[in-house]
Amino acid sequence: MPISFVDARRLILDQVKPLGAEQVQLLAATGRILAAGVAASCDLPHYDVSAMDGFAVHAADVGSGVPLKVTGYIPAGGRPTPAVTAGCAVKIMTGAPLPAGCDAVVPVEETREADGRVELLAPVARRQHIRFRGEDVAAGAPVLPAGTLIGAPAISLLATLGRIMVPVYRRARGAEPVLLGIARDEKESHRRLFAAGLECDALITSAGVSAGDRDLVREVLDELGVESRFWKIAMKPGGPTAFGLRGRVPVFSLPGNPVSTMVTFETLVRPALLSMMGHRRVLRPLYRGILQEEVRKPAGKTLFLRVAVTERDGAYLVRPCGDQRTGILSTMLRAGGLALLPEAAASIPAGTGVDLQLLGDEVLMREANDSQPGRSSCP
Repeated sequence: MPISFVDARRLILDQVKPLGAEQVQLLAATGRILAAGVAASCDLPHYDVSAMDGFAVHAADVGSGVPLKVTGYIPAGGRPTPAVTAGCAVKIMTGAPLPAGCDAVVPVEETREADGRVELLAPVARRQHIRFRGEDVAAGAPVLPAGTLIGAPAISLLATLGRIMVPVYRRARGAEPVLLGIARDEKESHRRLFAAGLECDALITSAGVSAGDRDLVREVLDELGVESRFWKIAMKPGGPTAFGLRGRVPVFSLPGNPVSTMVTFETLVRPALLSMMGHRRVLRPLYRGILQEEVRKPAGKTLFLRVAVTERDGAYLVRPCGDQRTGILSTMLRAGGLALLPEAAASIPAGTGVDLQLLGDEVLMREANDSQPGRSSCP
């Protein structure tokens, strides 16, 4: 009896566990998952600094309209000069530490400088244009929790905190593919290649998993000690899919038709590999699509329908983008998404709302934007 798609995915994700952690150089951590939380080792900013290019002043001393004497200059990364005293100002750049006696910075565009003096052209408020010590992050405060996907903002923060090495979850050998080659239609070839694959973090095979005379995958995996968890899923395409474990190594045996392989990898294998590498969000978001024509399907199977997607008036309109047979790869090339049609239904009329998983280069941008139309959570 085939297992349902939802149960198959749940079983897989329950079985796979995050891999161990490793230390990598900061710039090599981009796109990785933080394996341990990071707390601030110091205040950010480290000290009170100027938020503008301009002049550091004492606000109470600048109401007379008399130009101030410029008594110093502090570049970004420089050291404070002697204190700002009455009737004086210090020229300062963005990010430079404030001198003693300063409680305001006047932007350069609000001044006129000449002959060693500066005239202030606008009122000055105490504390204006200053970034105060620790206002961004206080020393000891947690800044990045374990499980964070490390992107440019996290890299910048870690660099500011002086971190050179970062603890991240290992990448699965499988997410970094190790190509084993093509097995011949005899057991010894399968056994040799599968044995090598089982030394990796995950083994993924394609074809040879059905019930034909030369479909040897399940038999050889059984001989190699892989414990089968299921074979056959009530889904189309991708029905003859198997999953098993040898120790902690998950084994995914995918169908041979290219479309079936891509759909089962996207919906079952990709989430598992992301989970192994420490990701917390492993399922793509689902959107609501409106079916533009009737679709008939086998009752009792979840159908992943390859669809063309059009956005109109804040809604996704979807329709089959061509021949849905699993050997027709060109339909996958034209697909803007996969519409998930429920297991129980045999006919879905035009106008029905369906779950939609987007495909293509725009997926990452859409995943990062919570304001996209019709968004819902994955089942």
